[in-house]
Amino acid sequence: MGARLIRTRHFTPASASPDDTWRLLRWCVEHGASEFSVRVMCEAGEPAPTADRFEDTFAPALVGEERRHVLSHPVGEDRPTIRLWRLDDRTEALLHPYLPQGLFTNAVDPRGWIEDPLVYRNGELMLGVVTHERDGVLRATADEMRELDALGFVFGQ
Repeated sequence: MGARLIRTRHFTPASASPDDTWRLLRWCVEHGASEFSVRVMCEAGEPAPTADRFEDTFAPALVGEERRHVLSHPVGEDRPTIRLWRLDDRTEALLHPYLPQGLFTNAVDPRGWIEDPLVYRNGELMLGVVTHERDGVLRATADEMRELDALGFVFGQ
């Protein structure tokens, strides 16, 4: 992206339906997003077939671990090491069953769940959701924000 100034806009479930969040993810893929991360969660000591299935499904797309900007992290840890998976048409489609109510899916389940989806373009955070806070962030250029406005996306300031 070079020296282009990046803008930040927030969105919530009140401004973005589940379908809107999927359209926003699709838009990010079409505009260069190539990696994603999620927190794969389960209850300690319990079988977690949903979490295990996620791990198995996405194993071929695992890129590795990197230090990246995240939206929710321990105090004093600006860029924790997170797992990253390749984001493309195939992996985008595979995410849908794990987030049935879109990127804001908040479905704690003893069988395992995923939360806090993050999307990266050129190693920089482009789109992220903090599931339990019901807050989403998009980072894009001014031109891209105008494009999203023209497509009917609604953001807070």
